[in-house]
Amino acid sequence: MSELFCGIDLGSTNIKVILVDDRSGVIARRHRPTPRLGQANPPARAGDVEPQVLIHALEDMIIDAWQAAAGGQPIAAIASAGVGEDGFLVDAGLRPLTTAIAWFDNRAETEATWLKATYDRSADTGLRFEPTRTAAKWLWMARHQPVKAPATWMALTDYPAAWWAGETFMSETLAARTACYDISGRAFLPELLLAAQAPTLPPVRMAGEIVGQMRPGRL
Repeated sequence: MSELFCGIDLGSTNIKVILVDDRSGVIARRHRPTPRLGQANPPARAGDVEPQVLIHALEDMIIDAWQAAAGGQPIAAIASAGVGEDGFLVDAGLRPLTTAIAWFDNRAETEATWLKATYDRSADTGLRFEPTRTAAKWLWMARHQPVKAPATWMALTDYPAAWWAGETFMSETLAARTACYDISGRAFLPELLLAAQAPTLPPVRMAGEIVGQMRPGRL
């Protein structure tokens, strides 16, 4: 019996869903604009994303594609990929405490300049500090948008799988894009995390590793 899989692409401008039968190939596609907030939601910025709005949109797309093309066959697994520097803070129940800052948002330019001048470890991380890097956004949030409650960082790309499984994690490919990850030692550099005032970070998982089973819900 063939198996059915779902792939998700969280892009800067569009989110996409495909259903793939391992015998027939792609059997359904859905896409829509990435649900960014736009101009009418101060104090959040136009490029920010409400993570739960994103989850609802993805579930709508998956359900619609599945009902149209799957013939009742269950989905065996779901995987997501996308932009790594979009991120936000969650509480212990994985509920968002902030909106997700877009990777292309330059609000952390001052923080990136300071980190680059003071803590250049690009020989270890493979990256220089820039406003688009997660580390600069951590420092900006600590300075301008502090959260008093215990909070964990989530990359927006990882959030659907984390939410559906009830497990926090960070994909290693996204950890490597924070500018605080030793790409040879395959571990975060404590000195850089301290300098960036990083929040609590979830466990790092390798690409393709199973996060967990789907919790009860719309899917």
